[in-house]
Amino acid sequence: MRRPLLWLELIALFLGAPLLLAFGYLPGHKIIWLGAATAGCLLWLSRDSGLGMGDLLRAGNRPNLWHFCLRVALAASAVLLLTLLLVPDQLFGFPKRRPLLWLAVFVLYPLLSAFPQELIYRGFFFRRYETLFPRSASLMAASAAAFAWMHVVYDNAPALILSLIGGLVFADTYRKTGSLFWTSLEHAVYGLLVFSIGLGRFFYEGPH
Repeated sequence: MRRPLLWLELIALFLGAPLLLAFGYLPGHKIIWLGAATAGCLLWLSRDSGLGMGDLLRAGNRPNLWHFCLRVALAASAVLLLTLLLVPDQLFGFPKRRPLLWLAVFVLYPLLSAFPQELIYRGFFFRRYETLFPRSASLMAASAAAFAWMHVVYDNAPALILSLIGGLVFADTYRKTGSLFWTSLEHAVYGLLVFSIGLGRFFYEGPH
């Protein structure tokens, strides 16, 4: 595809579609659109790159486990601090008030949210638009920015800011490992920290 058309596609899919969803112009629940986008990206990756689900989930280069654990500890500390500053009444509120729903989120979030988002914003985005961003740093930044913008559907600044930081971390992990397995695992861990400690209200519209 020629570069101008590829740019138009990127803008329509990764800037326009979240905005339409945020303003309610796309009917249906967000999870339905996430599922449809995931299916579309899987189809393109299979047809264009010959990558099946097994290829995408292959472990790839294992990250430095010490660095991984350190980043998780830093993330947990940051989420705890932000919860105390922004919404102290929500500290560990979700698992205490809605334990069954929290358990459901704990089980389903990695499969229904973290992996689909990483497939779209790392697996698909990196391969589809690498010609638009020939430098690794610019491709990572574009992926992170698109990932953050997707969270405009939640209509709050913390979701955008935290998603931008998370997007940069996930893009860096994907660049180093070449693996959606490790990237999705890290995404799932951070997301579950957010929901468990107290910032879930910025990323979730259901009951708490």
